[in-house]
Amino acid sequence: MISFSQSARSLVLIGLTYTSLTGPMEIASGQEPKARIGILLAAGDFMSCAGPSRLHASENVTGMVRAIKAARDEGLPVAVLLLGDLAYEDGGKNAFGCFHEEVTQKLSDALSDPKTTVMPVPGNHDLKTHSGKWFYTEFKDNQWIGDGKAGDDKGYYAAAFPEGAAGYWRLFAINSEIDTKAGGSQYLWLQEALRDSPERCVLAFWHAPVFSSGRHGHDESDDLEYAKPVRQEGLSPIFDLFYAAHASLVLNGHDHDFEHLAPHNSAGEAVEGGLRAFVVGTGGKKLYKEYAQKLPIKIDFDAKYYGFLKIDMYPDSYDWQFLKAGGTSQKLYNGSGTCNTR
Repeated sequence: MISFSQSARSLVLIGLTYTSLTGPMEIASGQEPKARIGILLAAGDFMSCAGPSRLHASENVTGMVRAIKAARDEGLPVAVLLLGDLAYEDGGKNAFGCFHEEVTQKLSDALSDPKTTVMPVPGNHDLKTHSGKWFYTEFKDNQWIGDGKAGDDKGYYAAAFPEGAAGYWRLFAINSEIDTKAGGSQYLWLQEALRDSPERCVLAFWHAPVFSSGRHGHDESDDLEYAKPVRQEGLSPIFDLFYAAHASLVLNGHDHDFEHLAPHNSAGEAVEGGLRAFVVGTGGKKLYKEYAQKLPIKIDFDAKYYGFLKIDMYPDSYDWQFLKAGGTSQKLYNGSGTCNTR
């Protein structure tokens, strides 16, 4: 267990900085507003074939499709990041068949080029059957996953988005369910890819978070009152690489809730120039109960509503919203930030 007492003091000391980053972006008098270059939509932990999660996932996709169509009307490209644990409980053939009907097909019908703009990563449930055979089958035509096969330790990649646009971002997809140790093949690939990526805005996404105020971020997962938040050590080497490279954002799932964490370092301390993180495990699967003790770097936390994260991309900054699933896509939380200088 690690202590977050120093983190708490740091957050208080620089709280005004984070408050300003999560508030509306101010435009100086006479200055033209910045033009968006693209939009990202993200969620994880979607559905089982039976039960209410299928309905919740369908409602979430309805909101995503609405956002895709609105962006298309404005001439803005959209990518959808699927943050793992897509097909419960076992990632089997039937589970991914249902996921295909409710999620993949509907997103594909709305997106102009779903082979490149649907960006999935696997979660632990997705790999339970034959080491992920049906995850890789579901995305066999996907540009990012298509050459992967069950058990071959793939499922990680880097993408320029919107490719060809001035000020495009670099998106890194990490497979949190395989070896993430320092010196491993995924680690060495990422180390080189970050070194060769000069883009100002870098966003990383994978399934299991390093820090979370939810169930998987605690030392005693069933003790809602006394369990303490801890760092999940397995992904720390990957997090360290992104922090050292001055990446800006990390998106995760795994915990079935929404959480927004202030920019922080790999010790869980709030710092300027750190990684701002979001947990978006609100795709449709039953939400977890709320834990009493949360991370000192927590800004927003919600375990009541299903929904998805929307990020409006600019060449050097971003606006974000957490939108409630359903017919209206009600905005529950929002903010803005500037990409770290690299």
